[in-house]
Amino acid sequence: MTSTKVPLSKMGIPGEEAYLLITFTTASGKESAKEGGHGEYEIVFFFRRPGTLLDESNISLGTDEHVGSSLLGIANPAVTFKDPRFDGQDTKIKLYVATESGLKAEAFGAPNKDGYLSDLRVTLVADSLLDAGNQAKALLIPAISALSFSSDIPLHISHTVVREKATGVVQRDIVVPFQPTATTMQPHAQQPEARVLFNRYRDAINSDDPNWRFLCFASIVEQLWKRTKADKTIQVDLENIVIPKDDDKYVAWFKSGFPQSYALEDRNCLNDVPLEARGMTTNEVIVNYIRPLRTAIAHSLLEDGTLPSERDDVKHRAEVRKWSTLLRCITRLHLQAVYALPTV
Repeated sequence: MTSTKVPLSKMGIPGEEAYLLITFTTASGKESAKEGGHGEYEIVFFFRRPGTLLDESNISLGTDEHVGSSLLGIANPAVTFKDPRFDGQDTKIKLYVATESGLKAEAFGAPNKDGYLSDLRVTLVADSLLDAGNQAKALLIPAISALSFSSDIPLHISHTVVREKATGVVQRDIVVPFQPTATTMQPHAQQPEARVLFNRYRDAINSDDPNWRFLCFASIVEQLWKRTKADKTIQVDLENIVIPKDDDKYVAWFKSGFPQSYALEDRNCLNDVPLEARGMTTNEVIVNYIRPLRTAIAHSLLEDGTLPSERDDVKHRAEVRKWSTLLRCITRLHLQAVYALPTV
């Protein structure tokens, strides 16, 4: 089975990335290793056009069932080739990709029926699903960025599928869809500085870029900290909000940051936050983990322009994803505390 109906609202925190994993069990009852083993992997990056949303109501877990789309024409009828050898929809583009650490591969781009780049795939030897995904990102993300620059078009990656060839184990990422909700907030009653921070929060959750989301959330937290230090009339101690250690208390604490109508699954609240944050204050998390990441992003983008290596960039992306959900929760809880916002 390569496609099935999945209750995505139960897969994780709305707006955050999650993973689906399909394993297989033999007739003798032996299940394939969830993490994968040493061997060949096929990794596929699927694209979507700007302004379009991926229909996740029927999830494809294979590498051949889903067809993507982009603005990059690579075959007829999007582009016209005088050489008849390029006619037909089997036309592909081949990219020679490499990293500074010596990793090399050939990646192939396939068109959809309209002739636009649907997906980019590569086959690699790796030690696990995680290793295969990381190698592919180090190889293909810079290549996709180069294609975007040379053609001056955005290239949005809708999702990635990693398949272990020996076992057929498949992992694909998804973005958990936002759920309908309600509110009792009266926007006109909020202070001017609160409206500015709400704008920034909306910028964050509207964005597909994890680095930008992280920067927006981090900047809100920093602004709130500065405001509570400068305005002695605010009787809120943001520095001593403790993240509970106990599972039940922690789940209740985490859920209090989000609309009650989300009906978040306990396991998702527990899984989406690093264990090392338990028992720390939110201020300790910000100082020890959030600020160093925020500084690394800001410096590379805005200040000294230091560019990370491919390997460092993959590691950095993983760290941003690791801490982003907790940072979003802290941002919401701090906003609620400072501005006495209603919870629904």
